[in-house]
Amino acid sequence: MGEAVPRQLHFTTGGLRLSARLTAPGRDNLPGHHIYAATKHGVGAFSEALRQEYAERHVRVGLVEPGLVTSEMTTSGAQYAPDVTSTGERGVLQPADIADAVVYIVTRPRHVAVNEVLVRPVEQVR
Repeated sequence: MGEAVPRQLHFTTGGLRLSARLTAPGRDNLPGHHIYAATKHGVGAFSEALRQEYAERHVRVGLVEPGLVTSEMTTSGAQYAPDVTSTGERGVLQPADIADAVVYIVTRPRHVAVNEVLVRPVEQVR
């Protein structure tokens, strides 16, 4: 991505918008998920480094941190993934909820940078 940003800046007027996706475990570490959490922390650090590096060139970097979302991973029954098919009363986000967060980030006026958005179901504690 480090090489892609300067190339995109060459073709962009009005500022470039970049959006990365992190998951809530990037904030809340869970026992047994240390590798996953470490990679998500890395995405956050990478996004912040890009933001600082390109801010003067009007590049806005936004990070979306979704909680539990219905997806192929969470409905496949995979051992490592949370199973949203058995959440009972606990709420689960839909992909459209995350898309709304991305749209919010990229449609702000040029002088506004939304750096992080954490989106969780109301009932999700961690």
